[in-house]
Amino acid sequence: MLHNAARRRLAAILLAGVVLAFTGCASTGRATKVEPAPSTAARPSAEYEAYKKQAIDLYYNKHDLPGAISVLERLISENPEDRDVIELLAGSLFSYSSALEEGSAERKGAILRSRELAQKAKNMGSKFLMMDLILDSTSADGGDNISFSKDKAVDEAMKKGEAAFARNDLELALEAYRLAEALDPKLYAAALYIGDCYYIMKMPEEAGMAFARAIAIDPNRETAYRYWGDALMKAGRMEEARAKFLEAIVAEPYSRLSWNGLSQWGMLNGKKIGHYQFKIPVSVSPDGTLSVDQKALSDANGTRQWLLYGTTRALWPKDKQQYRHSMAEEMSAVRAMLAAVDEQLDKGELKSSELDGPIQLLLRLDEEGLLEPYILLALADQGISQDYEPYRAEHREAIRLYLDRYVIHDKK
Repeated sequence: MLHNAARRRLAAILLAGVVLAFTGCASTGRATKVEPAPSTAARPSAEYEAYKKQAIDLYYNKHDLPGAISVLERLISENPEDRDVIELLAGSLFSYSSALEEGSAERKGAILRSRELAQKAKNMGSKFLMMDLILDSTSADGGDNISFSKDKAVDEAMKKGEAAFARNDLELALEAYRLAEALDPKLYAAALYIGDCYYIMKMPEEAGMAFARAIAIDPNRETAYRYWGDALMKAGRMEEARAKFLEAIVAEPYSRLSWNGLSQWGMLNGKKIGHYQFKIPVSVSPDGTLSVDQKALSDANGTRQWLLYGTTRALWPKDKQQYRHSMAEEMSAVRAMLAAVDEQLDKGELKSSELDGPIQLLLRLDEEGLLEPYILLALADQGISQDYEPYRAEHREAIRLYLDRYVIHDKK
């Protein structure tokens, strides 16, 4: 889990309108965790490792950003190529910058240093989302682009809360966030951050009530569900936490952050998280040209019928100016293939026990009314993903049921 100040700055950036592009998380089937990648640095000394553990403890557990920064600067002076340290120091400086006076030289210096380190980490191959967000939400002159409200009083209250939060002054932070919420009861971030303060203060019931208010404001943002799941998981209420983490994915399945909570829940509960993945042996280009992997097709297991999937897609009406791969096209093609397999089963030309595994899965999903969620979450591309929001508006329970039945697996 990200240090609270760090994850809070992540949320602030996302709430302020920094939009993540479609990442293909659903199509890879992996719940991408937001955490630093392993360092490629040479094996450090025992003393170095001890200081590194101290920095992590200060950052994650004691919420002491100045202390963590001090230790991390010492580590980076000893080994400037340790990517773990670079990422952690970039995040610490960025988080701590909100505690510094807006427009001050000290704040600009912290932001510039965090930008420098974030860019270095990315140049080293970092996939840590925080590095992208630091660069996207700050400018080369040391300014940041975070604003919570067009209402000056509300924005000032939120920023006062953020500064107090970064200093670990939770009482003052709560006071400021409550003021912002009173001034604007529809401000998602105010309710969210009140809940997060209660979470850190180990008051899960109060945290849950605040997160519920945020969800009521916008049920299609994942953050409040995920934070609520964190609080429940920390309190040992694992089934309730699981339900919240699933709701986070329902809200925003193509965000890498949405999967983070369920991924951590799975690690604690001995579960694997991911979609069932397979490669369709027939592909169709935008102009309708078929490409077929003939070696993957067989009359014995039903895979020959993937050709019908391909021809259905190839014949789908395509306006060169407006065409996109849609859920309607994909569903039509998959169901054409499944109908042909069903017909062969009825005639005794195929046996259910001999069907290819992916075809068995698709037949079962279709029978359970969960084929659409599977396509939207596990097989989505940039075209299909555009159909998610209207589908979610009418079929939220089907998406939740699919995730519950088919995405959480026992480890073997």
